[in-house]
Amino acid sequence: MTRLIQDPSKNSPAVQVIEDLIDRYTDNLMRGAFSLGFPDTEAEELVQATFVAFIEGYARFQNRSQVLTYLFGILYNKARETRRLHNRHVSIDAAVEAAFDSHFDSEAHWDKPSMESMTEVEKKAQTSAIDRLLQECMEGLSTAMRMAFTLKEVEGVLLMTSARLSI
Repeated sequence: MTRLIQDPSKNSPAVQVIEDLIDRYTDNLMRGAFSLGFPDTEAEELVQATFVAFIEGYARFQNRSQVLTYLFGILYNKARETRRLHNRHVSIDAAVEAAFDSHFDSEAHWDKPSMESMTEVEKKAQTSAIDRLLQECMEGLSTAMRMAFTLKEVEGVLLMTSARLSI
């Protein structure tokens, strides 16, 4: 059968064998996918992925089990993989949703986040953005004005003290 599957021409015996496998086992695999809780579209995709994996890995099938048993093993592995990927996306989506929701009050109005309520990533992003804007603004200042701004706004030196320093 391995040699048959390697011949992809439309009228080849391999195509007929594959079509026979699909016709014979699709209903069983669909029922299996439904029993695992997959809705119609996902069940169809799961069964399709099962047949693709079977065809691609047919050389590993050693006739130690029935074809249907082997196909169900693939189906269960594909289902586990699908759920794992789905859960990963759901947890990421939930985290994004939670972060987004945290910026609104109970009446769905924008709630300006305080630095205390921000995550470390949000703090770094905001600090980085502010730093870039300050750098751009300071590039247009003279050296003396840049130093005065830095002393007052960044270092916290009072205006009168910074004026005395520039004298």
